[in-house]
Amino acid sequence: MRSSVSKAYFNYTIRNPGPADREGQSVFYRDERGAVFNTYSCYIRGNELFNINYHYLDIVPKGRDENDQDPSGCADMTST
Repeated sequence: MRSSVSKAYFNYTIRNPGPADREGQSVFYRDERGAVFNTYSCYIRGNELFNINYHYLDIVPKGRDENDQDPSGCADMTST
């Protein structure tokens, strides 16, 4: 298990990012002169489109296991 870091450059600022292996995607463009532009960035929430693991977690009973979710809305298959 990786330990958390206290400060890091994350999402264009120095902050406590939490876990050392935080998620995030960025897209850059380099023009003909060599200048680099950040054209897209997404950190923390909103990464579901790029992380297929969330798609699987969203269909299992405990989901992402956030906020102590209760799978009580699921069908009871123990009586079949």
